Amino acid sequence: MSKDIRVTLEDVITHFEDLEDPRSTINQRHPLISVVVIAVMGVLAGASGPTVSVATVACGGSRSR
Repeated sequence: MSKDIRVTLEDVITHFEDLEDPRSTINQRHPLISVVVIAVMGVLAGASGPTVSVATVACGGSRSR
């Protein structure tokens, strides 16, 4: 039997907080942790790819932004 595992947003942030940011300073419009958390949440919500699908989830289900 599988056991439910609860992970909080703070747990996700703590897990990735020491991740080194490989982007050039020119491309750092948003903090890396924000990008990572949005990507993780997008995948958990059913996004199928790292660009359009995650962006759609990040924008609340529409691509209006």
